[in-house]
Amino acid sequence: MIKNKIFIFIIVIFFFSIISANGLTSIPNQFTINKTQEITQTIQFNLTNTQPYNMINIKFENNPYIEMPLTNLSSGESKNIISNVIATDDFSGILRIKGFFESNLGQQNEVHQVDISYNNGIILSQCDFSIIKGDTVNWNNLINTSTGDVKLINADTNLEVTLISKGSSYSQVFDTPLNFRYYITRLGIPSETCKIAVLDTQGLINDPSLDAQLILDIKILFDPTTISSTILTESYTIEAGSLSQDILSVKNMGNNLAKNVHLESEWFTFNINNFDLNPGESRNVGYTITPIINETNQTDKTYIKKFSITGNFNTFEKDFSIFIPYKLIDESFFKDSKTLEELFKNYLDFIKAYCTENPNLKECSSFIGGSSSSSIIPLDPESQFKNGVIQGLDRSEQADNQIINTLGEFNSSIYFSNFSANETDFRSKKNSENIKSLGSAITFLTSVILFIIFVTIAIFVYRDIKLKKVKEDYSKYY
Repeated sequence: MIKNKIFIFIIVIFFFSIISANGLTSIPNQFTINKTQEITQTIQFNLTNTQPYNMINIKFENNPYIEMPLTNLSSGESKNIISNVIATDDFSGILRIKGFFESNLGQQNEVHQVDISYNNGIILSQCDFSIIKGDTVNWNNLINTSTGDVKLINADTNLEVTLISKGSSYSQVFDTPLNFRYYITRLGIPSETCKIAVLDTQGLINDPSLDAQLILDIKILFDPTTISSTILTESYTIEAGSLSQDILSVKNMGNNLAKNVHLESEWFTFNINNFDLNPGESRNVGYTITPIINETNQTDKTYIKKFSITGNFNTFEKDFSIFIPYKLIDESFFKDSKTLEELFKNYLDFIKAYCTENPNLKECSSFIGGSSSSSIIPLDPESQFKNGVIQGLDRSEQADNQIINTLGEFNSSIYFSNFSANETDFRSKKNSENIKSLGSAITFLTSVILFIIFVTIAIFVYRDIKLKKVKEDYSKYY
């Protein structure tokens, strides 16, 4: 009896250790690093293997920011790790420390449920998780409204996997070890990007759910320089629903490289940003001011918007004065007639300007949470937005339909202004050409139909005249 109790106790302790284990852990797991250019810097942390089995070939995921020696850890073992910071550019994000283990999991053929719901944004019951080769994932669409259809999109190819109709589900068997990255879209608005790690049934395995994560904020310090900026106009009068475009110049007046020259201001978007300037070099920067005006009482006012240029030099600042004349903002204002071509041309930079003003909106966080082919997670909101949008522009032709839906979603709360910027120029021209081509095709088809009708009528008139002439000739002789 005592032996049985001891056996049960050992089994309970064993399973408890498995349940409470959480893979590799790092203490500390967060670092703020100011690194001088071209000088390697080191950090130290304690890495522990909490799994009930050995971890081998432990290393950082591939990245250009930090490296560590290849390490092995027995179950429960800890080691002090010295890592070299080799970054040459700023980085703020999360990097994984990956470990591998020998396993013979065997095929389980389990079914994993992912419920899809909606509450001011798409909600997934689970996002990142691991399964075993041969398992099935079932996406269950719980949205039962008339617009409840969603699409499952492969985040690496940006191609549609399938349409999941409202109230229905879709199942996929994963019979090959891989990392499947995906997101869900509804009305063109994407969810967060999720990853399913499909583990092999045997051999040397990495389970992403057991990786340690280091939060790094790396700032590269460059030799200081000085810059100057020439601004042609500092005061603007812009009607609500309109915009103003202008140009400024930035020049490196010092003897060192001006690195990551960053321009920023509310309501402003720039055709280039975060660029480098060699000593003596200058660059012209086009900018567009798009006032975000949603109510009548926001008009007949002057707004002061602070403009700044930052980098490895003293911050340059300038106040812009923007007067918005009185205008009645009612339903007709939001329904201002814009062509589809204009909407395609304006949507990117307007949404960027709007989300800069309203960064906490769910629509904005969903829109900027685009995908990346790397598991490195950038934390900087502006970088997330920029990367998400640029990748969105590079998507396949299906993205054109998503753009229309995205615009419709935003149109319920904000207006669209006539906006133009280099980031959208390629897509704008493409859609403009498509629209013009469609119009030309319709015009050509209409002309053909009218020509056929005209020829048919002419034939009947000619036959009628000919018949009358024959009858007249016949009556003369007979």
